[in-house]
Amino acid sequence: MNHKVEPLARSKRWKEPTALDNFLMGMPVIGLQASERKSIIAQLKRRDASCITFWSKDKQRLEIFESISKIIQEYFRHSNRYFIPDDPFEILLWEPPGLPGSNLAIEDALMDLEDKFGISLSEQDCIKMLNMTLGEVVDLIIGKLSIKLQINSKG
Repeated sequence: MNHKVEPLARSKRWKEPTALDNFLMGMPVIGLQASERKSIIAQLKRRDASCITFWSKDKQRLEIFESISKIIQEYFRHSNRYFIPDDPFEILLWEPPGLPGSNLAIEDALMDLEDKFGISLSEQDCIKMLNMTLGEVVDLIIGKLSIKLQINSKG
């Protein structure tokens, strides 16, 4: 990859919507959410497989990232899994309202993470995760797996 890879980001229009944007908010095809989804898709399409180099050589971290990225791609229909540690987790889990299944996609994806890793995520964990980067979420899961291993080794 010849260019610098920036974390996924919301558009300026999303951060500073016009009166018309606010009026059209929630309209699946013409509203601001539709253009924001296109912006996220375009950012991902500019990336390539070299994004894997952003992840450490730590085998466990890489395996957890791979598992999480598959779940994200499955639920949120991203065209690729070229995610980097600094990508905001909330953006990766975002879909415009009104798309089929969008209301439960986040909840289902988080439950799949619990099932995949055999961990429990509290409501507080889930809320915190939406304010984390993908790398921080990977580290959170590693921490929960470590605690699980310690408990299992004592019992």
